[in-house]
Amino acid sequence: MEPEYTQYFKNDIRPLASLSLIELACFSCPEGFVLPLEKPDVFGLYYVLQGKGLYTLGASQYPAAEGDIFAVYPNTAIKCKAGTEDPWTLYSVTFTGIDARLLLNAAGFQPKEPLRHLKEAAERVVRIMEGFYHYRNRNLFGSIQATATLHLLFSWLVQTAPWNFADMPSGWTGTVHFQKAVNFIHENYNRPMAVNDVADQVGVSPSRLFQIFKQQIFMSPQQYLMEYRVREGLILLKKRAGSVKEIAQAVGLEDPLYFTKLVKKKTGKSPTEYMRVLAVSDEQGAGSNEESAERKEEREKVKHNLNWLKEQAKMGDVQAEMSHAPLQNSEKWEAAVALFHKGQRLKEQDDYDNAVASYTEALVLVKAANTYNQRGLAYKKKGDYDLAIDDFTQAIVLKETEAGPEEVAGSYINRGLVYYEKNQNDKAIADAEEAINRGCYLGRAYNLRGAAYDDMGNYKQAIEDYKKAMAHGSTDAEENLRELERYLEEN
Repeated sequence: MEPEYTQYFKNDIRPLASLSLIELACFSCPEGFVLPLEKPDVFGLYYVLQGKGLYTLGASQYPAAEGDIFAVYPNTAIKCKAGTEDPWTLYSVTFTGIDARLLLNAAGFQPKEPLRHLKEAAERVVRIMEGFYHYRNRNLFGSIQATATLHLLFSWLVQTAPWNFADMPSGWTGTVHFQKAVNFIHENYNRPMAVNDVADQVGVSPSRLFQIFKQQIFMSPQQYLMEYRVREGLILLKKRAGSVKEIAQAVGLEDPLYFTKLVKKKTGKSPTEYMRVLAVSDEQGAGSNEESAERKEEREKVKHNLNWLKEQAKMGDVQAEMSHAPLQNSEKWEAAVALFHKGQRLKEQDDYDNAVASYTEALVLVKAANTYNQRGLAYKKKGDYDLAIDDFTQAIVLKETEAGPEEVAGSYINRGLVYYEKNQNDKAIADAEEAINRGCYLGRAYNLRGAAYDDMGNYKQAIEDYKKAMAHGSTDAEENLRELERYLEEN
């Protein structure tokens, strides 16, 4: 048997990045029914209108009955099972947005304590949730009204949250210091910054600053700083305002791998995948696949280059091998070197399409491991992960016979980083271990393996690898370790 729905609405127009409604539903479950929500990709609030059930989050179970409301978190294993004697009827609202987790924190929900009993607030919350259904028009007005109703729901939940405000210092809650700290973060998030810097600027100790932030917005200063950096980073990703590395640096993060890790935790996608999804969405929203004149000209130029390459291949100019006979045809060698350096210049200018074309022309003349490696890096920048993997693999094959372990290890790490962005963490780990076995780039290799284990939830191994990476001079691993330790402490 399936649930019986009395209300259902899906919001397909979500223009606001901060918070947007996705779905609203009211439904009665049959006895023992398990909702198909093993690992949701969005946030949700589920209010028990009547009946009973059991909510499981990770390894913890929370019995829920009439008047209870529980929070669902994305990319987290859950189970929602209706009671066998008195199955529940649920009001559910799912949502996404940069501020979603902050609002849940402020409303008294935590992954360790995801359930609240509303008591006297229940009737008000039911009226608000019923209000969503009145704004189900599939247009911008309805979408904004639904989001406003979602903010109203959160405002009431925050007002009734079970926080002990009596623990605050008498007569003062630190509002002035909090606002100074927030302003300083907003103005300086794009440069390297630690919590101590914020505390010094505000004029309080780091421990006092921590207390103030917990009182004001129920998260630590470090959490807020990272949330704000990711928020600004997502805005830049949406604008396609540069490469992943450039965007990471623009929001104060020197390590693009760490930025990728934060974005994946926030959105479930790597930065490149996130941009690709937005690009597809923009094209669908525009209702047209027309390209700008500049983009058409660029694509025609690349197409011309590729056609030239095909003609060269037909003429048999694909036989030379740099590793075997680089001096048999000095003109071909010199031309390949010139094309390689042209590709390097184009890649530095972020002209990745033409950089790929130039590297390809060089490879037609002379097959060289470093050219494959550089073309792989260009493909990675373009988001063509499969082509990047092919090129790094070819570079590895050639380097195994013509280069030392350091160069081979470098290509393994490059390929492993692509696997990491594709969420193929097992393969990323395997490539990191290839570099480790060669004793080269150990800081980068252990950091990569640690990040992959981190994503897989193997936190013990991740911590060990981050520490090994730090021992080999990786400052990126130090930041990754601090973030993981904060996450484990707060969850």
